[in-house]
Amino acid sequence: MIFSEPAILTDLSRLDEIAMLRCVAWENSPFPNSINFTKYPNGFTDILDKDSLHFFSVNQQDEIIAAARLTRLEDLTQLPYPKIFTSYPLWPVERPFLFYSRLVIHPAYRKKGLKEKLDSIRIRYQSDHSIPFSVATATAGRVEELRRYGFRKIATVSKEIDPLFPFEHGELLLLKEIKL
Repeated sequence: MIFSEPAILTDLSRLDEIAMLRCVAWENSPFPNSINFTKYPNGFTDILDKDSLHFFSVNQQDEIIAAARLTRLEDLTQLPYPKIFTSYPLWPVERPFLFYSRLVIHPAYRKKGLKEKLDSIRIRYQSDHSIPFSVATATAGRVEELRRYGFRKIATVSKEIDPLFPFEHGELLLLKEIKL
């Protein structure tokens, strides 16, 4: 299978395609009850999509087959489920910071190195732009992968902390700091 190297999305009209890919990817994951077309018939999107950087890869038919989001923020309350983050008073004070989110890969293109490429491009962005820290939520299975990039576990979170949190499985809150 041939696909493009990840790039920054400049055609925001393709955000709908990414929203649909999110449902396809989650429906074909160990957690299909969290994000799916039954809950999100028009695809999974939130308040940050229009103001974020989206990295993506396409196949030979120019279909988006992988995507990941990176959002530059000034305050934890700007996040789509802020109580998940503001419940823990241990964040660095420097601003801005980054929110890593929404990494999805079409099931037919998994295990081909796209996850690592999308992670690397976001890590590089943080370093290149001297952004002091980033936050993320991740499934338990993803934590070890993110630890290789310098993330560390802060807490286990659940939907009970913030009803806006869309995931029903236990996720882990992560932090990555860089030395400036």
